[in-house]
Amino acid sequence: MSKIRIDAAQGVADRLIHAENTLDAAVSAIADLVGFLPKARMDARLACEVVQPAFALVANTLGQVGRARGTIVAAHKALVVTRDQIGLSEHAFGGLYGKPLASSEPPVLTLVPESAKSVA
Repeated sequence: MSKIRIDAAQGVADRLIHAENTLDAAVSAIADLVGFLPKARMDARLACEVVQPAFALVANTLGQVGRARGTIVAAHKALVVTRDQIGLSEHAFGGLYGKPLASSEPPVLTLVPESAKSVA
């Protein structure tokens, strides 16, 4: 297979993984802010109305970034199809570090016996 195609695909994969990680960091940071705003309001002894406009905007931003994350995940899946279509299906371009492979097997759940439950 052409080294040019492999190098190009690796460049795409590197940038895609960076974009996915950046979106995850943004989701985490925005969620932290959404969670902190009510606490800051209570600590400052302010009425709910004071912080509500900013809270609503930040919460909306979290939703927008969440949708962007879903779109980049869909793009990732589309790029896997493209990789296979151009004959690079036998190549791994990274991105699996720290991620378990998706399994088609449902998770196994075990019931806890009644005798093992503690009474609070």
